[in-house]
Amino acid sequence: MKLPEPVRLIGPPGVMRRLALHRESAIRLMHAGLAGRLYTDGQREMVELARVDELGARPVKDLAELPPALLLRVGAPEPDDDPEVKRPWKGWCQDAPREEQLAGVTRRWPVSHAELLIGQLLVVSVSGFIVEVGRIESATQYASDLTWAFEIRDANDGEATAWRNIRTRQPGGGGVLRHGLD
Repeated sequence: MKLPEPVRLIGPPGVMRRLALHRESAIRLMHAGLAGRLYTDGQREMVELARVDELGARPVKDLAELPPALLLRVGAPEPDDDPEVKRPWKGWCQDAPREEQLAGVTRRWPVSHAELLIGQLLVVSVSGFIVEVGRIESATQYASDLTWAFEIRDANDGEATAWRNIRTRQPGGGGVLRHGLD
């Protein structure tokens, strides 16, 4: 009987080195599932080295090289008990069902003039790695504040393709960046 190949694991310091990330970004990426299953020995968290190397092979693009988009920067899933939003968590989970992924990243965003974003690309990143690209079909304002929910559809044009399977160098700042839209 042939035994399966052993899985080589790597923790946050190794992820940081291989992907040139700060510690918080490496942990965010691991918890969002971008590097595959999260393993633990009770004290340390680890992911598969091969998956980290796959991420490291993605081309790095400067935002100036990419088409205009509403860029949303998210983290790993965290509970969202806001009754108005109606989603179990916010953030990104690589292994979640598609509907939950979209609910986790398209709701409760503080943007101005959201109506001008209809038809534009919506791009979601975790630690600089692009995880979702779609075209905004509609924007609905929440009654309680000035945040918005977006409905997106698949986008398969050249502009959307330019954003797929890459990582970006992003400036510091908050969770929303109107790249080339103003």
